[in-house]
Amino acid sequence: MKKMFLGGLAIAVSAMFLACSDDSSSASSSKAIEIKDKTVKGISQKGPFVKGSTVKVYELEEKTFDQTGKSFKGDITSDKGEFSVKSVSLASQYALLEANGYYRNEITGEKSKGTITLNAFTDLSDREKVNVNILTHLEYPRIMKLIESGKTPEEAKEQAESEIFEAFGLEAENNKFEDLSIFNDKALLSISVLLSGNRDAANLTELLSDISEDIAKDGKWDHEKTKKSIANEANELDLKKIRENIENWEISSEVPEFETYVNSFWSTFFDFKECNKKNQGEINSYNISSEKTNYYICDENLWRLATKIEYNTNSFKDAKDGDLKKGTIDEKSIFVFEKDHWREATKMEIKLKKACTNELIGTTEGDYVCRVSGWKTARELNYDLEGVKCVEGKEVKGTNSGLTYVCKNDEFTRVSKFKTWFGTSGENALENEYIDSHWYVTSDGESYVEWPVAVSSSKSNDSLNPVIKECKGLCGKANLKNDEIEFDPYIQITFDLAKKKTDLAEMGGLCIAYTSKFAPSIYLIVDGTDDYPKAKLKKTEEEVNVVNIPWSQFKQDGWGKTISEEDILNSAKKIGIEISAKNDSKGDFSIKAIGPYMGDCDLFDEIE
Repeated sequence: MKKMFLGGLAIAVSAMFLACSDDSSSASSSKAIEIKDKTVKGISQKGPFVKGSTVKVYELEEKTFDQTGKSFKGDITSDKGEFSVKSVSLASQYALLEANGYYRNEITGEKSKGTITLNAFTDLSDREKVNVNILTHLEYPRIMKLIESGKTPEEAKEQAESEIFEAFGLEAENNKFEDLSIFNDKALLSISVLLSGNRDAANLTELLSDISEDIAKDGKWDHEKTKKSIANEANELDLKKIRENIENWEISSEVPEFETYVNSFWSTFFDFKECNKKNQGEINSYNISSEKTNYYICDENLWRLATKIEYNTNSFKDAKDGDLKKGTIDEKSIFVFEKDHWREATKMEIKLKKACTNELIGTTEGDYVCRVSGWKTARELNYDLEGVKCVEGKEVKGTNSGLTYVCKNDEFTRVSKFKTWFGTSGENALENEYIDSHWYVTSDGESYVEWPVAVSSSKSNDSLNPVIKECKGLCGKANLKNDEIEFDPYIQITFDLAKKKTDLAEMGGLCIAYTSKFAPSIYLIVDGTDDYPKAKLKKTEEEVNVVNIPWSQFKQDGWGKTISEEDILNSAKKIGIEISAKNDSKGDFSIKAIGPYMGDCDLFDEIE
């Protein structure tokens, strides 16, 4: 019977019982009550089975409870899982219902990609409505086992229901399982969520078969390895998201408070202390696996994983704005107290050993000034704006560069016709007064970019939008391989800069925020020479590097026709970023922002 498809479970269970005894009359039975022309209604749920799924009512033999071969079929008529099987006529009141089809998954909120079969044993003498669900399915093999041992169907069903509740650590309820719905019973919904985990339909089918077989033997769920697997998965479930998924189905105005049962199941299994009103905010460490110690916080009577900030700063008392402290657990991590909460310190705060909070904007530390976006280098900006007063909303010219700045939030920001592009926008477009442009990628003819998500082959202006939304920037893996060329293979990430002859002097240069395994170059595609002026950037794999590059740093290599800086700025039509390395190299890269010199590329993770 191990791992048997559930649709045939009824026949298999009956065959097993008959094999145990040659005397089928040893199974207790009640007086047969004939069922005539009855309509059987109900709802079928894992989550709700979807429209087009089927439900069958099987007639069971009066004494052995084998299927007689007679059945009646109905369809699930709505995505709520509602069904109706008409004209049901049976020799006795006992029947097996079987629901089969696709279902709504509480974990993902979407329809399942595979089908599942659930069963329900019922007495139709005094009911017309029978719900088919996880609990009716789990109890069925146990009911058959108890009937075979001498119990009446009524006694067997009552005992099986009590044992299943106990197996999941729940108190027995008076309602029959076939009366329950995930929209009116928190125990059913919690068990449905627990067993779903991250399983697809096939793996869920196998799990239900294993559990129901285990409980059928003696009414106990003894398989600790399976329990641990379910508890581990439940510990990581996003219960708020699951509730949101169910509410978004718009099937019921209420969703039972299943969270407490789910939380209790896994926390009890791992011997957590009780989480209640008395220990709200308490953090404890538990080893739920051999891999690492996790930290959990008691939050609204539920245990959840504590964040890095929570478990490192929980013991900090009497903090004031701007305080920097090492984490109590991760001592290499530094945290800053700002307003009324702790946050992780930025790399510059760690380097300078001084916080930059909203209360400290305008203060300096060596060559750095505390700005809205954090510590920024003050040398160039102060030199260019030395003695210039910051008046909110007023534009001024730099005293040395002639570049335009505007005062915002008590600090100067560059103003340019070329607007900063931020990957957080999720869009490929680089809109500015020169041209409405977009990113595109070329290569040596063989090298290519492996994108993190599927990209359209149409090469349209928005073909890279899925990548940008996924990465909050333009990111991928450069696969650099070309056996046919004598120089290092490359990819080039390019965008149009201007449609016609344009003086780019007012841009001052470029700012860029990026990461790259290999040191990239940024270059201008200009008329009059193939020796394009470029600037070298350093490689930076993990930390986003934000650099400002004035036009004066863009240099030709010297092998081609030399052109003046004025001609360069009047003829540049495109900007490109080249990533090149030895043949057969692979490396990740990302572009988070690009804008005018001394622009706001440093806000790459803040502006959408």
